[in-house]
Amino acid sequence: MTDHPIIFSAEMARAVQSRRKTETRRLVKKSDPYHNWKVGDRLWLRETWGRLDDQVCPGQVRPGHEGHLVFSAEHDTVSAEHDTDREQLRDQRWRSPLLLRKTNARIWMEITHRRIESLREITLTGIVREGWPGSDNPMQAAWWFQELWDRLHGDKPYRFQDNPNVWVIGFRKIEPPAR
Repeated sequence: MTDHPIIFSAEMARAVQSRRKTETRRLVKKSDPYHNWKVGDRLWLRETWGRLDDQVCPGQVRPGHEGHLVFSAEHDTVSAEHDTDREQLRDQRWRSPLLLRKTNARIWMEITHRRIESLREITLTGIVREGWPGSDNPMQAAWWFQELWDRLHGDKPYRFQDNPNVWVIGFRKIEPPAR
């Protein structure tokens, strides 16, 4: 079993956290790391994050630490009852997911299956596993997935209409390993 980092947007991190997203598609490229991934390997989610100091989170910052770790996926949707948090987080200096240490990852997954297919082979079941937040309306789901894909990979030759080959990586959310 090997641990691998994987990056998701805040929207997709929330979908994984709620167990709505159980599959991801990644472009097949000559230098991609995915051909080495195996069923049973663990994925740790790299996501946008930051640190809040003790003034924002009184009593939550341990002595000797830079601050309380927060993730943008948790705070993109801060409720109105937490207006103070929302105001403090508005000015938060968010850091790149690439800078998140494995020991600070809060979301872990285990690979359950993997294969290569053409992107447009995706089915409604695959779209639902990708985190589709709506109903079972196939047209709306297909539109949502195409928009999501093109927002992330909109340049030729990787657009949805270009039908590139992709790794389909299935996973289940697991508890983080003991530290």
